[in-house]
Amino acid sequence: MSMDFVYDLKDKLEEQKMEYALCIMKPIKNGDTRVELFYHIEKDESFESMCDAFNIACGGDPGENVDIEFDSDNEPTPTPKPKKK
Repeated sequence: MSMDFVYDLKDKLEEQKMEYALCIMKPIKNGDTRVELFYHIEKDESFESMCDAFNIACGGDPGENVDIEFDSDNEPTPTPKPKKK
């Protein structure tokens, strides 16, 4: 899988002087997932909002910095895997 489109998107967002957070998940061997996080944040408030948004994606409660918008009618219901000991 080529990541060229991700790097092109990053470049375009930076050209537009936009803050962004891109989280790319790729399956790898043994059923694991590799996560690559690209972000460009200029303000402390934006960084806090990004952290709150990822917390929500992991099933946490919304913080004060995030307005939640879902791109489908079904809200996600993540079920985290138990941590390996």
